[in-house]
Amino acid sequence: MSAIGLLLAGGSSRRLGQDKALLTVASGQSLLAHSGSLLRQVCAHCCWAPGQRDDLAAPPDWIRVEDDLELAGPASPLLRFVAERLSEFPQASGLLLMAVDQPCLEESHLRLLMAQKESALAESAEGRGALPAWILLEDLAKLRAEPAAQPRLMATLQSVCRRRVTLPTASCGLPATFNLNTPDDLQRYREHCRAPGHDPAC
Repeated sequence: MSAIGLLLAGGSSRRLGQDKALLTVASGQSLLAHSGSLLRQVCAHCCWAPGQRDDLAAPPDWIRVEDDLELAGPASPLLRFVAERLSEFPQASGLLLMAVDQPCLEESHLRLLMAQKESALAESAEGRGALPAWILLEDLAKLRAEPAAQPRLMATLQSVCRRRVTLPTASCGLPATFNLNTPDDLQRYREHCRAPGHDPAC
């Protein structure tokens, strides 16, 4: 059995004010490279969804997943993958869904989520469902029957993810599910990574 990884990397970064996918993080890599490296450590098959962007590049063996233009919304690439590509991986145990804007995730966080016996969402510090998500193969198949004009990602995931998992705090001291959405988020991230005693490669 092997896992599929799908990295969502198509955001516009409007709130952040700069391209988050190409932003250099504490490890010295771009967020795209950092997230991709993490995914490769835990998944046998890696896919990515850059949305309408043509200026990003992933390793040549990665599968590019396009948005479904008839299903505009953040869940679009996930639903398109399930509809068009899932049958290519009949031996897969499940799919790990990640977002490119989470610089504090570590391999141990992903393995903890993937060790669950049922489909699971990470839980944010505020107690809400958050990415990453681990979706078992049988639950992925159910997503095919979720019609929506504009599918919302969390609503789509919560329809099959019955478990929430609180991930340990990252080595930099921030929540594992921390997102880089705004300039304030970026400043907070950089301050934590510079703080004495914190891992500079958070």
